[in-house]
Amino acid sequence: MSKVRTALSFAAVSALATGSLLAVSAVPALAADCVGGVDNDFDGDGVRDIAMGSPRDVVSGYDAMGAVYVSQSRTGESFAITQDQIGDLLMVDAEFGMAVSSYDGNGDGCSDLVVGAPGHNDYAGAVYVIPGSPEGLQLDGTSIYTQDSAGYPGAAEPGDNFGYAVAAGNTGSGEPFLIIGSPGEKIDKSWGEGAFHYSRGGTTQIVHQDSVGIPGATEKNDYYGSFVAATPTHFIVAAYGEAQGDKAGAGAVNIFSHKWTSGVPTSLGSIHQDTTGISGAAETGDEFGASVSAIAYRPAGSSTTGSLFAVGSPGEALRDNTAPWAGSAYTLYVSSTGKVTQHGYYHQDVTGVYGGAEADDAFGLQVKLAQNGDGAYATPETAMMAVMVAGEEGSNYGYGANAVFRFDTTIGGGDSYLVSGTYGLPTEAFEHAACPAPSSGKHLIIGNSIEGAYGVPWASLRAGSPVGDVIRFDLQGESNVEPNGGCSDVL
Repeated sequence: MSKVRTALSFAAVSALATGSLLAVSAVPALAADCVGGVDNDFDGDGVRDIAMGSPRDVVSGYDAMGAVYVSQSRTGESFAITQDQIGDLLMVDAEFGMAVSSYDGNGDGCSDLVVGAPGHNDYAGAVYVIPGSPEGLQLDGTSIYTQDSAGYPGAAEPGDNFGYAVAAGNTGSGEPFLIIGSPGEKIDKSWGEGAFHYSRGGTTQIVHQDSVGIPGATEKNDYYGSFVAATPTHFIVAAYGEAQGDKAGAGAVNIFSHKWTSGVPTSLGSIHQDTTGISGAAETGDEFGASVSAIAYRPAGSSTTGSLFAVGSPGEALRDNTAPWAGSAYTLYVSSTGKVTQHGYYHQDVTGVYGGAEADDAFGLQVKLAQNGDGAYATPETAMMAVMVAGEEGSNYGYGANAVFRFDTTIGGGDSYLVSGTYGLPTEAFEHAACPAPSSGKHLIIGNSIEGAYGVPWASLRAGSPVGDVIRFDLQGESNVEPNGGCSDVL
């Protein structure tokens, strides 16, 4: 029983320098002060709020207990949430905040916060759903789910890592769904084969590579369910440890529709670097699927909306394998009919992309898609992508960078390069590459629990120079929390 590596981003950066689901059968009327229709809006005022996981934080002397840092727009307050505040016990290595997501699970118009703690109870794992309200997140209303909870197939076992990844949202018809990855799960013979739980409409199913209609087969160290991301129509599940032939750790992703087929979500296929139409080739240690992201997207000239997925492959070797772990990233488009095609292939040897591919850059360690502005879907004029270059080294500002791409021009034709001291950021905004995360509206949010979070105007990034004000969110948390590096996500 071996746990999935602790926070992929932390590991690589260091190496380089009980109840049923919240389901609604009918959506009730919105609470008086909940606007609704805005993602990650915990207090229902129509403005996105921030929640940032920091799973390695020390809490009351417990190492890697973890915390989630929240900033709510209605009150302007920032605070930290830890497991003892929501009715659970403090545990060493619980890694609370390893994954965060949100959705309107109870239909009241306020977003509910979803937090994964894969280290809970000897790495069996747990997931917490904290309801939103006009007064903000209601910690005393938290629901805690494990594989021993009613309605969940399977059983909580040490090493499952239930909650290592979470993705939540609402389908196009408004029905809430919740996806929970358990990449350490033993299905057949070995720990680390992996699975995910999918919940919608009051039904929860466990899905793995031995499930009917799911491509592949359960194998040791596949880590199926290690990362997940979703749109209202589709979702993606990563298995960054998947072998392709004799290429261990080459990686793969499985793309799904939310529609049920034979009791499980409908698989649209497995994608990897040996798939026809996908650039590159599967190689040992590429870790294709080491990060994923998703947005609803409508291509130019199309009258229908599909899904755009970003996939990181930070272990990719470039320059005839002389630059191991240089890294790359992909975008995949899934049409409304379910056809999957490569949209783009990104790395630092693409003409016009800042820098050059170097060993241990880990380009693609995290990928984040975003929409510049509000609306039901992004277009080439509004879609953006931030890619962490975790191992990038420069003469100034410490280590790390974020490469930011737009989709209304060629790759490299309009990208931006974000490090401390650029685009209005202070010179010590972060060490290494702060986690990039999407923000509907005017800003890309990057951050870590030590320095807080910064919102960089999308207008600045699209123009290639500072044209707006940077916003700083002071995410200092409670006095019993000692920040200990990095973030898992920012909403």
